[in-house]
Amino acid sequence: MFEYVNSFIKRNLKYINYLRNAAQIMVTPIYGKPQPKFLDLPEKGLKAFVGNYYSAELDATAFISMEKKTLVLRLGRHESILKPISALSFLSTYENDDAYVLGIRKIDFTRHRNDKGNGFVMSAEDIHDLKFIRMD
Repeated sequence: MFEYVNSFIKRNLKYINYLRNAAQIMVTPIYGKPQPKFLDLPEKGLKAFVGNYYSAELDATAFISMEKKTLVLRLGRHESILKPISALSFLSTYENDDAYVLGIRKIDFTRHRNDKGNGFVMSAEDIHDLKFIRMD
């Protein structure tokens, strides 16, 4: 059992380092899982990000909705909760196609003059600066 835990920590240490650099937040590795400090943003601020976003690079649409004062990202057949680390930056976990390997992604929104999110950039372990433009 101990060898498995050690192996798990070593395999997931790159996620911890990624979060330290990309999200610029304090994380505490506990069996390879980061523990970021999330913010409590007002509901009005979160509603500005609700909408449909398109990525030409992926030829895919991401849907962001709000459920119980929480933003939810739907991309393909996967769904994840967005946790705020700043007014415009969020973290979420995701499953890859193996359906048992979790990763962590960072989403940075951009805002237009009307204070609505007009797009976002997504980064994950091997993906950097994947652009999504707001469609509605």
